[in-house]
Amino acid sequence: MFRDDLRNSPSPPVLAALAVLAMSTVALAAPQDSSAKRIVLDSNDVSRIGVQTVPVREEKVVWRVVVLGKVEDEPTPNAATDAGDLAPTAATELAQNEATSINDVQIRVLLDKNPADDADDDADQYDDEDDAEIVAPGDDDEDETPPLRAKRVLMQGAAAPNTLYFKVKSGTQGLQAGQSVGVRLVEPGSNTPKKVVPYSAILYDLTGDTWVYTNPEPSVFVRKRVNIERIDKDLAVLTSGPAAGTQVVTIGAAELYGAESRAGK
Repeated sequence: MFRDDLRNSPSPPVLAALAVLAMSTVALAAPQDSSAKRIVLDSNDVSRIGVQTVPVREEKVVWRVVVLGKVEDEPTPNAATDAGDLAPTAATELAQNEATSINDVQIRVLLDKNPADDADDDADQYDDEDDAEIVAPGDDDEDETPPLRAKRVLMQGAAAPNTLYFKVKSGTQGLQAGQSVGVRLVEPGSNTPKKVVPYSAILYDLTGDTWVYTNPEPSVFVRKRVNIERIDKDLAVLTSGPAAGTQVVTIGAAELYGAESRAGK
C-alpha cells in the first residue's frame, strides 16, 4: 500500500531539482502570455544545473508509408519510361486519392525484361520523393538486407487507373511475378519543412501537456507550450512551438521546472 502523502508527492526529478536549488536565488517574472512562464537564475545556478541548449531547426521531414504491391512482368518492351519532372510525384498521386484510402491506390512492381537497356548515366540514381523501396516478405532486418530501390515509371498507353508503377531489374532479390511485396513510399503531406527539436528538450507536465524551455538571454528561461506531431527516434517533430533558431534547453529542463514550481509558491 502507498501512503497518501507519498502518492501525491513530486516525482524524483522534481525533488532533485528542489534540492539542487534549495539555496539558490530564483526570481519568477510575470509571464509574457498564458503559455509562457519566465524564470531568472543567477549564473552559478545555471552552471550547477549544467544547462545545455540547441536551436530549434526547421527542415524537411520525410515520413514513409508501406503499402501492398504486386510484382508483374513488364508488359512490353519500352512500355514504361522514367517519370519526368512534369509528372506528379507518387506522394502527390497518393494524396489525390486519399478521399478513399491510400490502400485503394494500386501499386505495381514491374520486372524489367530488358535491364541491358538501362545503361544511361542515371540508371542507378533515385529520387527519394518519387521512387520507392521494395520490402519482400522476410526482409524485415534492413541491416542485413537493405530494401531494394525501385524507380518510378510512367506507363505508355497501358496504365491502369489509380495505379502507380515502379520498376526493378528482373531477378533482383528473387522477386517473381505474382508475388506480393511491401512498397515503402513517401507519405502524402510529408517532405515539407517542419520544426524539430531533440526529444530531450520536451517536458511533460502532470496533465500531459508538452513544453520546452527557451533561453532568450543568459540565465533567462521561458517555458513555452509545444505540440508534437510525431516522435522520430531522438527527434520531436512539432506542429507548433518556438520559431526556428530559438535556443531550447536539452539538459536541465526538469531542474528548471522544479525551480519554477518552487519560486511560484
